[in-house]
Amino acid sequence: MVQFIACEYIRYCQIDRKEAIEMIEAEEKEYVSVFAGSCQSRELLEEYLFQQHQLLNFSPIRSVFEKDFHFKYDERDLFHAVNARMSNNVEEIFANVKAFDMDWLKQEHSDCFDRFYNAAIVIKNYRYQGEVKEITNEKFGYFKFFGVYPLKRAEVIIDYGNTYRNAIYKLIQWGYKVSRVQESADFNAGMEWLAQKDQKIYTAENPLRLLGLITIIREYGENWEHSDVARTFSIKPALGELDYHEWMWGKILDPEQIEEE
Repeated sequence: MVQFIACEYIRYCQIDRKEAIEMIEAEEKEYVSVFAGSCQSRELLEEYLFQQHQLLNFSPIRSVFEKDFHFKYDERDLFHAVNARMSNNVEEIFANVKAFDMDWLKQEHSDCFDRFYNAAIVIKNYRYQGEVKEITNEKFGYFKFFGVYPLKRAEVIIDYGNTYRNAIYKLIQWGYKVSRVQESADFNAGMEWLAQKDQKIYTAENPLRLLGLITIIREYGENWEHSDVARTFSIKPALGELDYHEWMWGKILDPEQIEEE
């Protein structure tokens, strides 16, 4: 499918084949394909979804799910869950699979489906466009495709160098003269960033810290050290299963999870 669509990009956008395929693959990664099913157990669902491997050469054999719906996916992008009871409520069925915003699904199918399910299947980075929309498998159960929806991404912003220009621009907007100087005569010494305004100089090791320092002063004044802010904080760890981003970067905390001491 990617190869075919890439040809259309080449025809109408005047780009080469490699660029066209990269464009399509990048677009695919912004979506998830959503299925629901009725299955007797978690073990049966996993047998249905995951590829089997030949003993001699370890080459994978397509899963029964892939064969039923006539497509192929990367198992690393597969999210699945089996709930304790059957339900037709969208939020109950997909409660343990949160790779997409369920409001999109409810816009098309309302809050409840027309039949009951206990299995949720979401394939990330894939836009299912197959002709098979539902299947009844004698061994594994009934499964139905519900649609393709935008991928729900956790917003993680890291203080890499690509944030520095925004920090510098904001400081200039606030009327500061921003410069960079050598910390000492030692050639190997690091560079120091300066912001000057009203005969006052503020320094930091990078523009982002400089912006943070001046933001504190703008918020609390020159006597910021004596402002009415708690000296220490106790941060409660959030409970629940961590998703990939939380595992990589730590649980994202709400303001309510921070207590002053």
